[in-house]
Amino acid sequence: MKVLIYEIRGKLAFVPPPRTWYNLQMSQRAKIFSLVAFLFLLLATLPTPAKVATDFDPTLNFSRYKTFAYLGGTEMLLRMQLNPDQLNNQIHRSVARELTAKGLREVQPESHPDLVVR
Repeated sequence: MKVLIYEIRGKLAFVPPPRTWYNLQMSQRAKIFSLVAFLFLLLATLPTPAKVATDFDPTLNFSRYKTFAYLGGTEMLLRMQLNPDQLNNQIHRSVARELTAKGLREVQPESHPDLVVR
């Protein structure tokens, strides 16, 4: 490592060498590496947005529907290793609550409902 010493106005001036990766102490290198690794892991664990697909017709008149039936759709949940029964029940309760608030009545799928929720 080179140390630069200059004489300025009769006094000696010490000029430290530039700080590069190779001039750092091992503990400083370890701290920087740990920080970079932590930031990388933090970014890697951020959740990604779920893909949501909807099919909606804004011109549809829901006032002509009086009954609905819930068929579910847990095939994808089984592949994702989620608890399909609990999630299916929560979704069913939420959908039934919203549709009954709008005046529809839930019936069994075998009784030919006006609207089918999948």
